[in-house]
Amino acid sequence: MTRTFILLVPLAVAVLLTGCPPLPGAFDLTDVPNGLYGEVYSGQVAIQDYEGQVRFDHVGGELPLGLAIDRAGAITGTPTDVGSFEITLLATGMKRIDDFQGTVAFSVAAPENAFLGWDHTQLNNFANLAQSVPGGMIRDVWVRVQEAGEQNQIAYTIDTGLYLPGENLLAEKGQDDEGILGRYDDVRIADVPFGELELEFTGWKATRQEWYDPDSGYPNPHIPDGDPPSVSSSGVVTAGVDSGEADLKMIHPMYGELTARVMVFPPDWCPEGNDFSCEIE
Repeated sequence: MTRTFILLVPLAVAVLLTGCPPLPGAFDLTDVPNGLYGEVYSGQVAIQDYEGQVRFDHVGGELPLGLAIDRAGAITGTPTDVGSFEITLLATGMKRIDDFQGTVAFSVAAPENAFLGWDHTQLNNFANLAQSVPGGMIRDVWVRVQEAGEQNQIAYTIDTGLYLPGENLLAEKGQDDEGILGRYDDVRIADVPFGELELEFTGWKATRQEWYDPDSGYPNPHIPDGDPPSVSSSGVVTAGVDSGEADLKMIHPMYGELTARVMVFPPDWCPEGNDFSCEIE
């Protein structure tokens, strides 16, 4: 007679014998706060509902300058960038949790004394001081009317950014306490995309050259005909065929406002004392 035996194994033992399926993982960012420019920062990436050994590898995205992350998920340093940041981390080496990738996002705010400004990034022939301080902040935009004048004078790009007062603790915004343009020590700490600004272009006044000398034929006897400059969403100021001037107010929802004077000069006008050729091309 053949006997059949049935082995009854408790469920918990059966699961133990066959192995537990790995669990999905997710980051716990409770201890990853937002930061402040120039202030010491400390954050810690963790895994939700998990305690134990884990290794984090930084596989994508950029941290703010001044910060670093180690293999244990600690983010430390002093940020010298402003804005929103996102990095991708690979988490490995866990028990009961599969290796996985995820993102870590946080922001770095500007100090309260930060202000909106813009750099003078293109050399012009209208101010020797500006030529001697390339890259220095300046408050006027100068362009030459179209269809004449030197190349690179027909358009001008406003490079907006966020600044802090320099060592003298004065927000000079492009001029010193004597009113001299370009001599300043404000410090640029971040770029501000021009497209984030609200623009008000007001008070355009076209001007003709009253100092035209008919005997020499110089400067060109320019007569305006109602074509003011334009400002693109990327910050490029392009002159029409009129010389003249206007105010361009740039307003940021967080960093305040800044007004630049837009100056459009005639086809062959050259300020005295410049170091550059003003020949018509």
